[in-house]
Amino acid sequence: MHSKQSDKLVLMVNQIAKNVAVQGEEKAVAAISRHIKLFWEPRMRQGIDAHVKAGGEGLLPTALKALQGLSAGAVPSATASPPAASAKPPKANGDKAPKAKKTAKA
Repeated sequence: MHSKQSDKLVLMVNQIAKNVAVQGEEKAVAAISRHIKLFWEPRMRQGIDAHVKAGGEGLLPTALKALQGLSAGAVPSATASPPAASAKPPKANGDKAPKAKKTAKA
């Protein structure tokens, strides 16, 4: 499958791959898979899956590996999950920054 749609999907997944490349291959592959699974609509996933089955031309190696894992039904690794938001409950005054303390002048 080589069309404008597949070219755009290849571009998109390669951008994701470039953004997560600093995490190392294993975590990057999991992050790419997770992103596609969570944020791509079914027809986008079907389009990129068809492109992979047709040879995956133009895909970066980590993107291809992630997509092949998704096609095989692999679940993204939990060890490569994005950093969680702070687990601390909000402060009593909401999420406002604390006021600066006044210092005594001598």
